[in-house]
Amino acid sequence: MAGSGRQADGSFAPVFAGQRAPFAPGHGVSVTHEARSERSVGVLAERFVSALLADPGTPDYVGEPSYRYAVEAWGRAEAIVALLAEWLSGMDVEAALTEVTESEETERRSKGKTSRQLKSRRVASVVDQLHRHETRAMQLRARLGLDPLSRARLGKDVAASRLDLARLWAEQDAAAGKDSDDSGAEA
Repeated sequence: MAGSGRQADGSFAPVFAGQRAPFAPGHGVSVTHEARSERSVGVLAERFVSALLADPGTPDYVGEPSYRYAVEAWGRAEAIVALLAEWLSGMDVEAALTEVTESEETERRSKGKTSRQLKSRRVASVVDQLHRHETRAMQLRARLGLDPLSRARLGKDVAASRLDLARLWAEQDAAAGKDSDDSGAEA
């Protein structure tokens, strides 16, 4: 490994001025994306979804194919909340509450005219982002019946529909019985 600076004993000695040491194992400098990282939203969302579907207390309907996209959206929302909360726990409170506005002004001169363009970008505080995603996760939990109140409401709706079906079947049975009585009387 001529020119690398790596010595036979594994140590590093720069070969030229300004040469930096090789990256340590587990570095993130050359990572182009974190699609398979433990900190990735997708990986974490899959864990949330798997845990939900494996939980014996999860309502059966949540595992039905028609709920797939809603459950995946819920998993992403929960993953973002978890990552933001983890990141927030390591931040200074003042920095977490601060909103940042970045501005860039450019000037162009053409044919004796000068035009200026101002671009601004507002970055919401981490606390605002956390609140936004927690609210989204809470709404998705409610839509899926994953909190006590929404589960009770969904259970009530399901029970009401079963009651309506039972009433419908009873009426059909009564009507079928009446028809058979009428046909027996004419004979």
